[in-house]
Amino acid sequence: MAKLVDNKPSVPKGNERSQCWNDEEAQKFLETSKSFGSQAAAFFAVALDSGARKAEICGLRWANVDLKASKIVMSSS
Repeated sequence: MAKLVDNKPSVPKGNERSQCWNDEEAQKFLETSKSFGSQAAAFFAVALDSGARKAEICGLRWANVDLKASKIVMSSS
């Protein structure tokens, strides 16, 4: 899965959660989410890649999006 979001938090080594999806499960979920429309699919793709909460994703602004670099920069404030 390609990295889409810069400045996302990472899990400290040794704290990996066993209930997290593996790549295959996440890919299957994203494929299924497309049946709910492109907006839902994009929302879930950002959520899975960034680890951001719903409110954080809903709070994104165009200033957070770099279309030329195909990246989203999560603000720290």
